[in-house]
Amino acid sequence: MVQKKVTATKVRKPANGPKNKKTFLKSVLETEVAIGASKLSPKKNKKPPIQQAAASDEDSDASENAELSNVDEGSNSEAENQNEDESSEDESDLNDDDEPEPGEVSLADQSKLHDEAEFSDEEEENNLQGESESSGDEGNDKPEGDDDSNDDDDDAPEEVAITKEKPSKIGGIPKITVGKIPADIPQNQIIFVSQLPHEYKHNELVGVFSKFGPIKIVGRVKTTAGGSNVRIAFQTADAAGAALNANVKALTLNGQNLKVAPATSKETFMKRTVVVSLIKAETTEDELKAHFKKVGPIDCINFTKNTDKLRAYIRFESEDSVAPALKLNGSQLGSRFITVRSIMTKIPKSNDCTLILNNTGKHESFKTATIEKIFKKYGELLDVEVICTSSTLAFITYKNAGSTQKAWELNGKTVGDLTVELRSFYVNSCPLQILVTNLTQEVSESELRELFKASGEIENINMFGRRAVIKFETTEGFCNSFLLNEAKLGGKPIFIEPNSIVKHKTLLQFKNPNFGRKPVAAGRFGPRGKGPGGKGPGRNGPGGKGPGGFSGPAKYDRFPNKKPFNKRSAQENGSTPQFNKRAKKA
Repeated sequence: MVQKKVTATKVRKPANGPKNKKTFLKSVLETEVAIGASKLSPKKNKKPPIQQAAASDEDSDASENAELSNVDEGSNSEAENQNEDESSEDESDLNDDDEPEPGEVSLADQSKLHDEAEFSDEEEENNLQGESESSGDEGNDKPEGDDDSNDDDDDAPEEVAITKEKPSKIGGIPKITVGKIPADIPQNQIIFVSQLPHEYKHNELVGVFSKFGPIKIVGRVKTTAGGSNVRIAFQTADAAGAALNANVKALTLNGQNLKVAPATSKETFMKRTVVVSLIKAETTEDELKAHFKKVGPIDCINFTKNTDKLRAYIRFESEDSVAPALKLNGSQLGSRFITVRSIMTKIPKSNDCTLILNNTGKHESFKTATIEKIFKKYGELLDVEVICTSSTLAFITYKNAGSTQKAWELNGKTVGDLTVELRSFYVNSCPLQILVTNLTQEVSESELRELFKASGEIENINMFGRRAVIKFETTEGFCNSFLLNEAKLGGKPIFIEPNSIVKHKTLLQFKNPNFGRKPVAAGRFGPRGKGPGGKGPGRNGPGGKGPGGFSGPAKYDRFPNKKPFNKRSAQENGSTPQFNKRAKKA
């Protein structure tokens, strides 16, 4: 039986196919002599193969069917004309027009499958790369014109200029500015919002109130306790009224209910506020509410941050509660007698009508009624302000200057448990005042009056060692006094300049950075003071600024006045070290 040996030849890789990819091989069937045919000798009367023209598909199919039928029947004619059959079979196989045998795939089908597989691989690769090019002629049934039209359609959006997209508004919340509310906006368009959460976003706050109406501006109000409130100005009064009448659930921000009230002016707040002084640093808001609850409902309570002079500002819901609250002045809260004063009433102090009562007993609190009982014998009192500082116990102000002069009779006396020690109240007001410097110790107040009486009428003169402050009653006298600048008094020239409180405070702070601050307790190695080598003793001796000293705090001054290290001279390896002895100081 004739056997066929199939050999494969490599087919050239498509130009537009993927690189380094094994392709299907186009098989070309080559016939060989059967194993048994090599043993048979050719017949003498064998005719040479007749060259036939290329048969049509129908003729080749018919001959193939006839050949297959002859093989199945096993006729002897096939064995006799073997060479002719082989030549015809070679031609039919080379033409690739023969139909496949049962169970085999024809070369045309294999080539078609190969092309389709290759096209599918290229199409998948192009899809992954996002390319729009065609994969070639193989497996592409569309004409070239269609491909160009598709490319043009894809390239059309690229001709449009690319612009930066504007961020869309979050939830349609309008953009509202934050700032000071103009004074021309009516009060009926403004609301006051309190009890805000510690952390929230501006857009969230605007989103809560923008549903009631258009908002014009939002103003923030910081409290002394560190919190913040807001005042919201609407464009219409109806929107503000809708926010005031809104349900509690509609006024929620980050899970916290907001408190909304009509906006009021600062004067209205002050009329409903009282100041409570001489309270302990440990006093709580609940204790104050319990002490003033019988007076009236309280709106809020704020404390000052100054612990040395702690005060509480209590704002009532109604102005009618202020008068009963003032009657609690001098009442006892805990272990102290408190003072209650209206924030609106301020009694002016003057040099002629006010006295200062020194705090000789270092009282932390003192009853106001006791001081009033002692000093009202000498005249009508306008105000007694008890402050209980380290040096001052109270300010006592009379209605006229004559009563003040009579009250000086109490100076140095002891009345009950109080030792009366008075000093004059002096308001260092700059207008019409000059500062005279470079005075000698022998210069007296009468000599200054004699020198400056020609300039104008003098109201008072205060001596401060080698300096003096002179106040004139008229502007003309104040201006004429500068003509005496560099005049000699007591054999030395004097210098005149306008008196300035700001200048004095600035110079004191420059000389002493802790001026006006609470003194710091002594550190590990004691207080720092002035001494040789700088500002204060260090750990083992005087240190600070200066040669070899230390300029920092005492706790960092570990090695004050340490001398530089005396490095010995260099020496060779193996040599004996040499030390230079220092000469002793005589």
